[in-house]
Amino acid sequence: MVSMYMKDLNTLLILIMYNMDLESVCMRIKEMGEMEIRVNDKVEIISTSYLYLYGEIATVLDIKEDLLEKALRIRTDNGVDVWIDAQDVVLWAKVSK
Repeated sequence: MVSMYMKDLNTLLILIMYNMDLESVCMRIKEMGEMEIRVNDKVEIISTSYLYLYGEIATVLDIKEDLLEKALRIRTDNGVDVWIDAQDVVLWAKVSK
């Protein structure tokens, strides 16, 4: 599995840029793939880095991702519009059940 990413020049550039080993990059790719968030999904903000947003429910408006990061543009039910790392949210349906 690890060797399949080596053929990608972008992966090599990211390894250099972020000073990461290949195992870490592959792990990050796997983590990003585990949570499929789409535009219009409802999410709950779980990050304590955004205390004023913690626990808020929001709608995903836009998604930007590269090999290492996935950012979501969300709008809370209170009207706050912000970009946030995908790791700072969970799909709301999964939490509310």
